[in-house]
Amino acid sequence: MTALPMRGFSTAPQDSRDVAIPMPQVEVIQSSFRDLFAFTRRHHVPVMGCAFFTAALVAGARTTYAVLTGKIFDVVTRFGAGLLNPEQFMSELSKWAGYMCLLGLSMWAVSSIDMSLWVLTGELRARTARERIFTSFLHKSMAWYDSRDSGMSSLMVGIQTWAPLLCS
Repeated sequence: MTALPMRGFSTAPQDSRDVAIPMPQVEVIQSSFRDLFAFTRRHHVPVMGCAFFTAALVAGARTTYAVLTGKIFDVVTRFGAGLLNPEQFMSELSKWAGYMCLLGLSMWAVSSIDMSLWVLTGELRARTARERIFTSFLHKSMAWYDSRDSGMSSLMVGIQTWAPLLCS
């Protein structure tokens, strides 16, 4: 049974049979901000722009929610201090509660639209990625497929099996 390493304790091998296995060196490639949009086409930009806009609306609504909550607490505090009579208290509390309900309904609608737009944006980009990868596979020579060590032969069998079914 292997013990988990703990802070301040050595993690040296416990058994003389433990041998360090050398790992192959892998070149690390630094990603850039531009790489996030590698599969974005020009016709995806309006959908993405609408998604950013609805995200900004949701952020603004959350800020408004905090302000409305503060207004409600202000009314409760003034009532507790004896500055408002019960009729004024109920009137002001009802007003701010109504605004809170309207804000909640609008946040629900805009958040739903926001989520749908982001899912649509992701699906469009995934489709573009699939199309580009499939196109690159179609342009490869047969020698390239034959030189692969693993996976390609079974991939080709799967493509040959499913392609006629998908095309019909």
